Amino acid sequence: MKFKDKLWNLPIGIVLGGYVVFCSINAIVHVAGFYTYPIFEQMDIAMYLIKIAIVWLFKELLVRKDRRFSFAAKLFTMIIACDAIEVFLCTFSNYPTIKNDAVYIMFVCKCILEFCGIASLIEDGKLNVEVYEDFVKLKQNWFIVHGLVIGSFILEACIKYTFFLYLVYLMLIIRFVFFIVVVNYLRKHVFSYQLPIEYEYNPKIRIIKRVGYGVLFIAFICFLFMNYTYKNGDIQLLDENGNVLSEQTSVEDFRNVGYYLPDSNQYSVYLYSVKNLMPSRSGFSRLKYGLINLKTGVSTGPIYNGPLEFDYSGIAYDYDRHFVDLNGKEVLKVPYIVKARTSTRQKILNDLISEGNLNDSERHRLLIWEYSHEDGQFVTTSKNTYFENGVAVYHSYYNDRYGIISENGDLITMPKFRYFSGQRDFEVSMVSNYNNTELDVVNSKGESLLNESPNEIKFYDEARIFIYGLRSGIERLVKYNGEKFEGNFHQVEKCGDIACFAKYDDDIDYDKYTLEAFYGDAELIFSSDKYSKCFAKADSDGKLNYFILTSREDDNYRQYLADLNGNLIVSEGYKDISRSDEYDTFWAVREDDKLDIIRLDGSVINTEYYYCQLSGDRSQARIKESKESNLYNYIDTNGNLEPAWYEEQ
Repeated sequence: MKFKDKLWNLPIGIVLGGYVVFCSINAIVHVAGFYTYPIFEQMDIAMYLIKIAIVWLFKELLVRKDRRFSFAAKLFTMIIACDAIEVFLCTFSNYPTIKNDAVYIMFVCKCILEFCGIASLIEDGKLNVEVYEDFVKLKQNWFIVHGLVIGSFILEACIKYTFFLYLVYLMLIIRFVFFIVVVNYLRKHVFSYQLPIEYEYNPKIRIIKRVGYGVLFIAFICFLFMNYTYKNGDIQLLDENGNVLSEQTSVEDFRNVGYYLPDSNQYSVYLYSVKNLMPSRSGFSRLKYGLINLKTGVSTGPIYNGPLEFDYSGIAYDYDRHFVDLNGKEVLKVPYIVKARTSTRQKILNDLISEGNLNDSERHRLLIWEYSHEDGQFVTTSKNTYFENGVAVYHSYYNDRYGIISENGDLITMPKFRYFSGQRDFEVSMVSNYNNTELDVVNSKGESLLNESPNEIKFYDEARIFIYGLRSGIERLVKYNGEKFEGNFHQVEKCGDIACFAKYDDDIDYDKYTLEAFYGDAELIFSSDKYSKCFAKADSDGKLNYFILTSREDDNYRQYLADLNGNLIVSEGYKDISRSDEYDTFWAVREDDKLDIIRLDGSVINTEYYYCQLSGDRSQARIKESKESNLYNYIDTNGNLEPAWYEEQ
């Protein structure tokens, strides 16, 4: 028996059951794609095509074995059309809005058509008198099950809790089980008892269909030609005097892509664009980009699918697994996962599931203040480069997550981070986990430096140290190399160029703590139980020379100027000590609000003037002769007054 004959003799119930099982597997694969890595876009298109083939076979078997099923066959034909439209738009459209709308609309249409198609077959089952009552109940239950599924969807959309999300999953499982029951009833009491008739095509219908298919094929060929044929624009690259700098023309304005480059190359590298023949508002128009280097005279041609973004070192990602230099020459090949994508319907499903538990107490509550900037699908560092500390961080559209590759192009981690900061050049980075429910800190290899889940993290780059807090209230201190300090710490704010912490005993007795200050490579530079705060600023060479210490042994919290060993430079305590514009000079306010000027060499200029406030540049202090006086003046760091007093307006 030929394959074609075997195909037409397949049991129709088995084919329908295969359709149900395949659709269920398809749904499971896509739901699992939210919780783990989804399938690639190419595999999703293959699943579309397999489904279309199964549905086509099923509808052909319906009309070939019994013409009374022709209405249901037409409904399943419309399902094929919906899938074909969805695949076509998601494959060729360059506009996310069109893709998203197509998936939403076609999904709703396919659900309605499938519901009506199976309901029509159930209705046909009533023709068998012996099981008439069974099919009446079956049809009622078919409506009830789908009503419950729709109700669970509406409930979840309104409430958005994980419990109701799981309820939707449960209802879909119940629907699958009931669908199998329906298929079994149809197989036993409908498909098996229909008398097959000779299948004949009306010659006119055959001709009309062939003409229609031919027209569609020609239209598709024309579409491909217009979609993949590009034309130049008429915009020229001109200098400030109107001189033409290149023979190449562009559809859009030439884009200078050298703004991160050193000064010598900032205005030598430009991108131009060409456009395909599709109308701009068709939803299928797209641009390709070419690179022009005015210094070397290189023009790459329109070979790039996206605009190149060069970093300070002069490399850019070309959206096709390569880094290129300023002449378009390949300098590094990256793993496929950087270029990989998942399907539009997987992205939509991920967004819906993510929003579906939006009101859970532990989800979507991460407050991230870290800077993160992305250019050309790669995270840039504080130096405006892609690679630092031997690695780069990529953003994969495959699952909208971040991963790490080495400077040799080797894959270090899969895209598993929802957020990734490049602020510390990937030496240590704040990240969030796959589903954005927990914060973490990782090193350049993507390895976690924590063994617990914090609710906040703060970095102190001046001391190469960070602190993280737990929901229990405990805070831990960690070096950038991952080494943890013993004890519980609480951060002390506004300490200048140093990092200060109150170190508590394990029981976190707030009356017993040690003040510890760090600087440089997490070096402990000061420790004392007599002070509550330590402030210091480094000089122009990055060297520390003093501390401003706040006492905790008196009720007035006096401040003292001390050297790096904690020895007091000036024995007197002050109400407030502030920096001036001179590194070795400070403004000091006594308990009676009068102003002193003190220096690192221990000298003090006592004044009888009352302190009001500092000038913007800290070079002068505004003072007055008495608290009741309305006359003001400014005094400099040498104790000199301005020539005239003035009255505040």
